[in-house]
Amino acid sequence: MKKITLLTLSILFAVTLAIGMTACSQNPPDNSGDSSGVEITGVTFSDKEVTYNGSQHEITILGELPEGVSVSYTNNVGTNANVYNATAVLSGEGYKTKTLNAKLTIKKANYDMSNARWIKGDYTYNGNTQSVTVTGLPSGVTVKSYTDNSKVNAGDYTASVTFNYDTQNYNPPVLKDCAWEIKKATLTGLIFDSATFTYDGTEKRIDVVGVPNDCNIIYECTNFSGVENFAVEIGSYNIVATIESQNFKSVTLSATLKIKGEEIERYIYKHNGVLYFSNALDDNSLYSYDGDVLTRISHDEPYNFTVNGGNLYLRSKALFGGAIKQINVGTEKTEIINTASVKGEYLISDGTNFYYAVNSLTHAKSGIYKLTENGDEEPIVTRLTTGKAKYLQYYDNYLYFADGENGNKLSKISVNGGAKTLVRDEKINNL
Repeated sequence: MKKITLLTLSILFAVTLAIGMTACSQNPPDNSGDSSGVEITGVTFSDKEVTYNGSQHEITILGELPEGVSVSYTNNVGTNANVYNATAVLSGEGYKTKTLNAKLTIKKANYDMSNARWIKGDYTYNGNTQSVTVTGLPSGVTVKSYTDNSKVNAGDYTASVTFNYDTQNYNPPVLKDCAWEIKKATLTGLIFDSATFTYDGTEKRIDVVGVPNDCNIIYECTNFSGVENFAVEIGSYNIVATIESQNFKSVTLSATLKIKGEEIERYIYKHNGVLYFSNALDDNSLYSYDGDVLTRISHDEPYNFTVNGGNLYLRSKALFGGAIKQINVGTEKTEIINTASVKGEYLISDGTNFYYAVNSLTHAKSGIYKLTENGDEEPIVTRLTTGKAKYLQYYDNYLYFADGENGNKLSKISVNGGAKTLVRDEKINNL
């Protein structure tokens, strides 16, 4: 009984030992995390750098894994531009677990801006907004905003642009700034006319007409200092106007401002030692001056004096006509006596008869007339010739005058009428 037990135990021990040895040879012990395991070698895990292209990128180990060793990756795959911190864990039974680190870098790409450009024209100021714009942008890029690309006024400008784009995967698209210009326009339709005024003590001026509101006008008189484009005193002023503007080319114009004296013919005549005249200081009224006393005779405005029959006569001006009046010098008072109503001028006398000229709008209604007093009856009026005439003078039974039908040349006609005769082929201004 005792021997059987020992034999049995020996057999059981041998069997158990054999089984254990077989199992050990087929399955190596799990040494994960065990410093006593076998080192894994021959495998690398390196950094990788690529540029974004819309595709997926990854990094993997290089080298051959030992039999029974596997790899597990973390964060080793990416599409968008970024830096991916990847890990590769190598592990297997009987091997030390090994962790490798690497970076997958996907860089931002650059847009192809080779076809992008500014569109600009040859601009001239026209009062409207004018602009430059960008065209030819690549897919995925649009205009976000412009600076100084739209203007109205003439000037030199620099336009810039910013873009909407994929900021995660692309570098900012860049387009060079655009230098552009709106040229000054040419001013047209300006009028700067010369003008002549009669002096009346008030300011007279000339102005450029048709100037746009945004223009600045500088007036200067070239022949009188301190004068711009206006004056009060009699004279001829040469005015230069310079028009300047941000939007129009500078223009210089010239004109003449002329102020002349009032062209009123005033008459003076000496008779029997006394001067008779129209006084400009009293509305051209009739005055006399005997060398001592100045006297207003009447409010008549005398046009011409003449002596007829020893008496002094004048032609008194009226708005729509006139009259021949005698100046009757009395002992106490000088009186004015109406002789005849006539619409004429340049009154003269041959000592017996009066002569005067009527200048109407036409030559046909104009002429030289002879007036003979007829006692208490109406005077006898005779037309000697037709046509306009000026500056009548009597001499030796002839009337001399400037003939309006012949360029105001010196002519004569008999006091009894008849044909006119050219005395001198020359225009006269007085006689």
